[in-house]
Amino acid sequence: MSNANPKLDTVELAWFHKHKSLLYRLLLYLLVAALIYLRITVFLHPNSLMIDEANVALNLAERNFIELWQPLDYQQYAPPLFLSWAKLSSWLFGMNEYALRLPALLSSLLSIYLIIRICRLPYLRLSAPFILIALCLFGSSHIMLFHADLLKQYSSDGLFSLLLVALAMRYSYSTLLLRKGLFLWTILGSILIWFSMPIVFVLASVGLFYIYEASRNAQGNKVLKALAVPAAIWGVQFVVYFFAILKTDAESEYLQNFHRAYFFDYALWNAESWVKNTQIIMGLVQAFVGKTVVVFIWLAFSTAAALYTIARKHRALFFLLVLPFFFAVVASFLHYYSFIPRLLVFFMPLFSILLALGLKTLWQIQNVIARFLVLLSSIFIIAQMSAWKYILPDTHCLMEETREVMDDLRPVSDPSQAIFVNHSGVPALTFYTKYHSNSENYRYFAHFRHINWDQNLVKEVNEFMDEHPQTDLMVIWGHERNAVIQKQLNSLEEASFFIMQDIEKTMARGILLAHSKGK
Repeated sequence: MSNANPKLDTVELAWFHKHKSLLYRLLLYLLVAALIYLRITVFLHPNSLMIDEANVALNLAERNFIELWQPLDYQQYAPPLFLSWAKLSSWLFGMNEYALRLPALLSSLLSIYLIIRICRLPYLRLSAPFILIALCLFGSSHIMLFHADLLKQYSSDGLFSLLLVALAMRYSYSTLLLRKGLFLWTILGSILIWFSMPIVFVLASVGLFYIYEASRNAQGNKVLKALAVPAAIWGVQFVVYFFAILKTDAESEYLQNFHRAYFFDYALWNAESWVKNTQIIMGLVQAFVGKTVVVFIWLAFSTAAALYTIARKHRALFFLLVLPFFFAVVASFLHYYSFIPRLLVFFMPLFSILLALGLKTLWQIQNVIARFLVLLSSIFIIAQMSAWKYILPDTHCLMEETREVMDDLRPVSDPSQAIFVNHSGVPALTFYTKYHSNSENYRYFAHFRHINWDQNLVKEVNEFMDEHPQTDLMVIWGHERNAVIQKQLNSLEEASFFIMQDIEKTMARGILLAHSKGK
């Protein structure tokens, strides 16, 4: 005989429906608090600058604000206004990790707010559960969290993409028919072009969105004429930007070779092109969401459902949530935009919203099994997102710890010791010994010898130690695969030396060598 009380169940269900809105609001607040906590804790653990960050920091330290509008040194690229923002931060708060990474942190935090705002606008009207999903996809992705604590422009790329989409959804095309609105859009686009390279994809998409919306009310020609002036101003600036700053680096043999595997192949009549392009997409999925079969199936159904909904009911959303991606694909076909994951950070907040829209469509299927699968798979996807682990104490989002290696080696450092630094560790060593706010702490490492990538480290060490038999030698690596370091270390151990100290960190290592007693 069953002890279940149907009346009680009915009361509980009624209570849930009555307070559902409040419960979802509380969940939303808790999630936002968790995502902010993740970003703040990662930010407050000041990891060493990685190689690219150190090279950007060197440009900031060695140039004034005006010189940041010229092609950068050290094989780096970053938009001049982003660099100016980072330099201003370092000027206000010191040349340290906190100040240099503050723009990325602020960009990520503001992106959380904009995602919520966009989801609630009339074009989408996503309810709280689907806003939660969009935020989880954006906020708990490892790569998105990683770039929220990095001296690079990618986090701000995502912020400005969201900003333009939010403004386009919030203010109709009629704003372009007013002098004030046209002026503000012209100024905003002109500023953002110098803040973010991929923003041109979003600007073009917003322009087409406005033309499409106006054409539905027989005002397409008016908006097209109104847009001609700002579009021309934006276009001239981007051409200047491209030829003055981007072109040399974009067409350099070094960058073309580095990004070759991440350019889409336009020869779609060849099977090899489909294989390569599919591998690029799969790599992006793995980087941003995960690599299980469930992830790929879930993404395929969610994306297809979103595109179906857009095609049937919300065609204007195609221009804002999909078209920027296609513009990037065209640029990739031309080998001017790589689909290496970090360069797609600008689009992923929009894609998170798109996926939430697709899940809403799937949830509206009046089938218990379908809803159960949507719910279960969504919970699995969110739970397996790799950034959640950083909520745990003493778990840090690390990339490279060259400074931490120096911190551990410093207590045994002696000015009479010689120091060799592998080429990948040179940018960090240069920054920390010359420009960091606490550079005095690293004075022992200032007079290092740079061992270039094409030099034989073991041979250089042998020759130096033979010429200086009374001198100990410190060797520092940075941003190298552990296998590379280990191979060189094994070679040193096989030589006539013994290792007095060995410090191994994430993507960095330092050892202190001396002659063996038998030498």
